[in-house]
Amino acid sequence: MGLGHSGNTLQPSVSALVVTYNSERFIQQCLQALQDSMYPISQIAVVDNASADNSVHVVESNFPAVQVIRSPRNLGFAGGCNLGFPHLSGQIIALVNPDVVVRPSWLGELVKVIVEDASVAIAGGKLLYEDGRTIQHAGAFSLYPLALSDHCGYGQLDDGRWDEQREVDYVTGAALAIRREPLDHLGGFDEMFFPAYYEEADLCLRARKAGWKVVYVPSAVGIHYEATSVGKYSYAHYYYFHLNRLRFVLKNYSMDQLLSDFFPAERDYLESILPEVEIRALCRAYADTLDYLHSQQAPAPDRTTSETEEVLFRQVDQLRRRADQISHAKSLGTTLFDVNSEINAIRLIPEPTFHSDVPVIGSLIACFRAAWNWVSTKWYVRQILQEQNEVNLRLVRCLNEMARQLAELQHRIDTMDRNESENSILQPTRTEDK
Repeated sequence: MGLGHSGNTLQPSVSALVVTYNSERFIQQCLQALQDSMYPISQIAVVDNASADNSVHVVESNFPAVQVIRSPRNLGFAGGCNLGFPHLSGQIIALVNPDVVVRPSWLGELVKVIVEDASVAIAGGKLLYEDGRTIQHAGAFSLYPLALSDHCGYGQLDDGRWDEQREVDYVTGAALAIRREPLDHLGGFDEMFFPAYYEEADLCLRARKAGWKVVYVPSAVGIHYEATSVGKYSYAHYYYFHLNRLRFVLKNYSMDQLLSDFFPAERDYLESILPEVEIRALCRAYADTLDYLHSQQAPAPDRTTSETEEVLFRQVDQLRRRADQISHAKSLGTTLFDVNSEINAIRLIPEPTFHSDVPVIGSLIACFRAAWNWVSTKWYVRQILQEQNEVNLRLVRCLNEMARQLAELQHRIDTMDRNESENSILQPTRTEDK
């Protein structure tokens, strides 16, 4: 990387890029922190992803030197970054989310690591929660074979345990620095990961495969307010997370890894105790992945024939059908459980109390009513109602048990079908010697 001169020190030029989408609440403090950087930033640009709020107005009113690039539609994080990259002239590009406030030394610490080791392509720092004491991100790893992300130090106090600089699988796209050379070589982010999740994991993986390093730098610190347009742990969050996780896996795993490792692990994951909202999101993610597989021309070098694509299609379709069954079973089980609880609450009919507002003789009237109830209803009508409630409760319990047995039977049938399908897939067709 060519370096620019600043006094007696060689310093690479840095451009900072912020992608906004309805970020009015955070963008001002984010840009102010970048302007307060101890390391000089030669250019700050904002790509606005068709925000419906006053994000652009806040930038233009308070930061006239910041370049604003407007997108007519929401391109997602990857698309927004790719739109902004050609407008940047820096030898190092700093990417910062609008809900991140970096400390003044943040950029300098990242640049120092990149300059000292020419093999470092991407560097990211430590992100803390709003309290400034709890770690949100200290580098990240992709857990094989499910590709579930693991943020180092997540939820732990920043007490020095995560203060060692080291290579990692990836660093969060919320705040990182990347050399221009590998960025251009890799072609930026893959816009297939829309609107967010896994785009930075994919970029870092491609960088490492090309021979560069991805490094976590603990002395580069920022505060991440973790605003999100999809709502953490919402249906949308789970849907986009799993959709892009599946795309990451299908893009980067070999056929052998998919069949031998990923799909068996994914089936086990699906059968684990997951929230009902996540199961529903997985149903849709699997369905959309099937459409994605149909649209792919050449998803990976070792997958070039229609036969192998059909194998992948069948595997994902089995996951979709099983997720749909689990979702229906959870929904049915919840409904029956609610009825069961309601009947349990009313099955014991309470003894009524009687009173009268008639002056003087009211207490006598109440006693008469109680005595009449004792004779006429308690030992006959009330007993009939009590017995009917017991019958209703037993019916609900039987329905619950039938639903459980049906779900278990369906699971066994699906397992047998899956094993038979896998055997037919993995068993090569025998041909006669010629």
